[in-house]
This record gives sequence, C-alpha cells and structure tokens, in this order.
Amino acid sequence: MKKFILLLSLLSSLPLLAQENIEAEILEFDVSKSLLISKGRGLLMDKFTDGDWAKVKEIDAYLIAQEDDDFFALYPAEQWLIQYWVQDYQDLCKRLEAYDKTQASNYSDKTRPEPDSLYYKLIEKSRASSDHLIAQINQSDLNSEDKSFLVLSFKNIIADLYSNPYLQDSLNTEADVFIEKHPESRYKNYTKQYVRLKYQPSIWGFAFEFFSGYGIFTDQLSEYYNNPVPIGLAFDICYNKVELYLRNYIGLSSAAQKLSYNPSESYAQGSNLYVLNPEASLGYATIDNNTFKLSPFLGISAMNVTPPKNSMKETPELENIELDFTATYTLGLNFNLKFGAKKSPRYMTDSNYGFIRLRYSYHLPQFDNKYAMRNGGFHNITIGFGGMARRLTRDL
Repeated sequence: MKKFILLLSLLSSLPLLAQENIEAEILEFDVSKSLLISKGRGLLMDKFTDGDWAKVKEIDAYLIAQEDDDFFALYPAEQWLIQYWVQDYQDLCKRLEAYDKTQASNYSDKTRPEPDSLYYKLIEKSRASSDHLIAQINQSDLNSEDKSFLVLSFKNIIADLYSNPYLQDSLNTEADVFIEKHPESRYKNYTKQYVRLKYQPSIWGFAFEFFSGYGIFTDQLSEYYNNPVPIGLAFDICYNKVELYLRNYIGLSSAAQKLSYNPSESYAQGSNLYVLNPEASLGYATIDNNTFKLSPFLGISAMNVTPPKNSMKETPELENIELDFTATYTLGLNFNLKFGAKKSPRYMTDSNYGFIRLRYSYHLPQFDNKYAMRNGGFHNITIGFGGMARRLTRDL
C-alpha cells in the first residue's frame, strides 16, 4: 500500500516539475530575433526623430546585420530613405541599381517586422524636408548622372500618388528626360520599371453601337419609296487608327405610290416597306483625343427594299416589287463625341469610354442595272450610342 501511495504521489508531481523546467527555460532564453528587430526599429525611430544621424546610421547597420533567410528588419523604401538622410549615397546607388521584382518577392517569404510607425515617420519627415534632401544630393561629390538619378528616385519614393495621381505624369516626364540624357545608364532598368509608369492602349480595340436616324432617297428612288427611319446595331474592330465598321441597318419605310405587282393589282401607297442595308466599311481616325474622334470611311454594302415577310407569305406575287440585294458603294464620316472619365492622368490613357456617334454616309446602290426607273442614291444620317474598349498594356 505504501508503494502504491508513493507512486501516486510521484505521478501527481510530474506536471509541476514540467512547468518548473519550462519556466526555467523561458527565463534563460535570450531575446528573440523578432523582438530584437522590433526594439531596434523603435530605437531607430527615436534617434531619427531626434536627428542623431550618427546613431541612426549605427542602428541601421546593426539591423541590416540581423537579416537572414528567415527575417528582414527594414523594408526597401525604409532603408533607402534612411540612406538619403545619412547621405550614404554610394551604397544607395548600388541597392537601387540591383533592385528587381525577384528581390522584392523575397520579402514575402520572410518574417516581417512587427507593425510600427517607422515608415510613416520617414515618409512624413522626408516629404517635409524634400528641398533640403535634394540640395544635399546636388551638393555631394557624385557625378551628374548619379545625382540626377537619386533625385528622381527620391521624388518617386515620397510621391503621394494616392492623394494626387497626377504626380505620376511629372515623374514620367522627368524619367523620360533622364533616359534620353543617359540612354546607356546603369539605372535605366530601375527607372523604367519602378519610376516611369505609363500605359498605352492595345493596338486592337472593339466597339458597339445602337443607332437610329433618317435616310433620304434621291432621284427616281425617291419617287417610289418614302424616306426610311432606321434602327440598327454596329460593331467596330479597330487596329491602331484603322477601323472596320460592321453595321446591320433596318429602315422602316413605305411606298410613295402604288407599286404594281401584276397587271391588275398593286401594293397600296403608304404600305410598309423595309430597307435593309448591311455594311462593311473601312475608316481611319484622323483626329482622336479625349473629347472626340473623327473618322472618314468608305466601303461596300448591300441594299434591299422589300415588303414585310408576312405580306409576302400571304401574297407571293409581292416579290415582283421587291428590289433584291445589290452591291452598294458607301462613303461617309463618323464623329464620335466621347464621354466618361476624361480627366484621368496622362499615364492612364482613357482606353474605355462611351460615345455618342453622329454619322453621315452616302450609298450608291446599283438597282438601275437590274430594274427600270430605279436610278438614285441614298443619304443616311444616324445618331448612335455605344462604347469602345481597348486593353491597356504597360509601356516599357
């Protein structure tokens, strides 16, 4: 019995012994790397706020030394801004030159520093002291290319594009000037990848349009057919400034006089007729800006004037007054008035937009080659509503 009680006593004391061992292990454990980095960043922020640049440089070097395959201590922009402040330009130039997307993606695989205000403090003070920091760069012993690049990179880092996206346009202009002045610069890749941000519309674009309007027959055609009111749908396929217009036109018309379909019977004046005019034409955008686009075009269509199908089913002889599809030559002018977001920055070209299209076209059907007394042309004015879409691609 005594042995059994002793065994129970020993078993009950095991959890207490385990807790004591863990407690001792925790007390003996050195400060973890993540905590060390966090405290180091806090000290760095204090010394930066105090303007103790020697200490800032010392802490910065220590934190960088703590980085390994599992931890990083400073985000790239934080490291760069610190180097601007302590005027460590030579190493900064090397870091910026070597920076690429592969290096950037490596940060996502490492343990991040605990959230703090270091980045926001660096950005805030750097923006407030931008003139001073740029003056320091220009007064340094660097060559003109390095100076120009560091100033450009600094402006890019501190740019508040969220509040003012138009800043990107000025950065793009400065980046283009830098590349033009230093076409073989070792900073060219960084400048094009991370400073200059431009988008250009794809060479391919697609548009659609719903339209209506008014058509006017001329010469002999006007004596037999009243002017139609169309409804239609159009699709545009664009390649750069060349545009292919595919249009399906259905005009609601009527007979301007009696149309005889056999010796004793005729289709009454005012009876319904359809004017069908499918079209394929090529245009060229001679003017294309954020407000409007002007595109002359020419092409070929086919025109048909016919009674309604139901009427022709009831009276098959009405096919005698139908004008079958005939080749129709077409030319005209498109005027697109754009609407939508026109006040976007230049680097974000408006590639998708809505438009109101005013279109004039002249059609020359060849009915007189087959039908007597059917000479004439056709003027057509339409107003349509539609949209254009082009995919944006990065301009590198």
